[in-house]
Amino acid sequence: FNVNAETNGNDFTGAKVNFTADVNSITTHNEQRDGHLKSGDFFDAEKYPHISFESTGVTKKSDEEYVMNGNLKIKDVTKPVNLHVNFGGIGKD
Repeated sequence: FNVNAETNGNDFTGAKVNFTADVNSITTHNEQRDGHLKSGDFFDAEKYPHISFESTGVTKKSDEEYVMNGNLKIKDVTKPVNLHVNFGGIGKD
């Protein structure tokens, strides 16, 4: 997976977050189930190799809690989602 997050200062209100995951990286530690998830019955990894998310807004609920709104794309379907996220601290990149 690949995540890119950009924000001004220590507050994530107004942050821009993009996420992309390789469907072939899905692992449940059950080879048969993994194959089924990657098949056309579910994610269809051959035709749609990535799942993506792009934020459209971030709302601060408390010092540690935020709601991140954005668009989640699986296969060729994009739908708006609201993710409840917790701030775990700042790390140096």
